[in-house]
Amino acid sequence: MRIRTFHGASIGEAMARVREAMGADAIILSTHEHRRGGGVEVKAATEGPAETPRAADPAYSALASRLAARLDAELRAALPPGAAPTVLPSPPRLGTAELRGLYHCLAAQGLSRPLMARALKAARDAGGHADGALGAGLEAALAFEPLSLRPHTAHVLVGPPGMGKTAALAKLAATAVLTGERPVILSTDTLRAGALAQIEAYAGVIGLGARACESPEAFAEALLAAGAAPVLADTPGTNPRKPSELKDLRRFLGKGRLDPVLVIAAGTDPREAVALAAPFHEIGARRFLLTRIDTAERLGSLVEALVGAGLSLAGLGGSPYLADGLEPASGAGLARALLDRSPPPPPGDALAAASPARRSA
Repeated sequence: MRIRTFHGASIGEAMARVREAMGADAIILSTHEHRRGGGVEVKAATEGPAETPRAADPAYSALASRLAARLDAELRAALPPGAAPTVLPSPPRLGTAELRGLYHCLAAQGLSRPLMARALKAARDAGGHADGALGAGLEAALAFEPLSLRPHTAHVLVGPPGMGKTAALAKLAATAVLTGERPVILSTDTLRAGALAQIEAYAGVIGLGARACESPEAFAEALLAAGAAPVLADTPGTNPRKPSELKDLRRFLGKGRLDPVLVIAAGTDPREAVALAAPFHEIGARRFLLTRIDTAERLGSLVEALVGAGLSLAGLGGSPYLADGLEPASGAGLARALLDRSPPPPPGDALAAASPARRSA
């Protein structure tokens, strides 16, 4: 299956681009309307193998090499003997109005003053466009550790009930399949009605199977059978206030080379999220996935609270559609999410210029 993303000022324009590029048989996977600045994003797919990069034409490559060598020689000849190569200037620092706009965005997201000060100082020093500068600032002020599947490792999604663990696992698996990997999918959620059918349905869509593990011994056996393949494991929603449920989870996490990853839904109260996360942190979770960001207005205070509790942001999920995947965590990605949710800036601020959606409108 080939999946592509198209953009347009309206749904009609985006759909026209889909039909032009992929034909009338294209399958629409999802549509998304940008809340700030307008514009529509459409993901579409067609049957058949994914496109592979076309090999470079040898004649073209040789010509490009000759032109590059000639240009390099001409530049060297133009410089006086011993002259240092030209150094490109650093991006200009952000102005007061741009910093004020970013401050307005971060304040609206509920970030603490100390963190805002660190982020804005790093953003000012990074310079360039305000959105890119904010990404650099957040990268310096928060902890990011994107989730990438590793061989011989089981990435186990854990967390309270209702946070979107199963959907997050399916998105991680779909992304892996699109990049040529075939992770093993396991589920220890064998008691909840319909849980196994749900994970099997997700796995079937992307051409994988799913194996149920009713006991820690069965889980250990499945991990051994997986060999070097990366493993994605779903777990039941665990109430951290019930010692018996935490004890059951610990029994499964005591087997094999495991990477527990906490899943928390956006919109959770930050202080409540820290209390919920603490028991999972104690049993090995070092990162968290933030799901359902499309339903929440505030993300910043929740991310800051969980990072302050010792967790790193691993990824962002903002769509119910499997094909949309999870965005690997980064300062730039979080900056886009915060700017997309910030209210209109006061007169004279430059937040409007900071938003990628507004610049492209």
